[in-house]
Amino acid sequence: MKRLAITAVTILVAGAGAAGAVAASSSTGHDAGPPTGTLTVDAQFPPNGSPELGANLADPKGDPATDPSKIADVYAGNGKLFQGSKQVGTLHFDNVVTQADPPRTILTVALLLPHGSILTEGPTDLGSNAPSDFAVIGGTGAYGSARGTGHVVHLAGTDLNRVVLTFVR
Repeated sequence: MKRLAITAVTILVAGAGAAGAVAASSSTGHDAGPPTGTLTVDAQFPPNGSPELGANLADPKGDPATDPSKIADVYAGNGKLFQGSKQVGTLHFDNVVTQADPPRTILTVALLLPHGSILTEGPTDLGSNAPSDFAVIGGTGAYGSARGTGHVVHLAGTDLNRVVLTFVR
């Protein structure tokens, strides 16, 4: 649950920015092709107890502080996306426990940005701040046909995780 709480609160768009990672759109507003380059965001998801986080939906009366995660437990929630201090979008996620001890999950995150969305999925360890890798499996709008990889690293001394998405054609 520690990783979920850390990985689940707000996203800051930084680095090249969303536009720097996207292929140009045509005059009709449709994609010229899948995005290329990288997009760096700092992710912060809702803390435990927040109304934006549904913890252990498979056992809603369970206490995440004392009940260990079990296979098929589900955690879901919402966060915000920021560029600097300005909110530029939202994120929605679900976490399905696939291994109980140590707790491992498949984390699916949809990043909703002004010109489209990006869908990611991959394994994560709920019990640590260990770096993790995942797949960019699709997108809409400016991120249509998005494919690539992502890497997450916890930013020491904060409740943020640095997420670097690398798009491939």
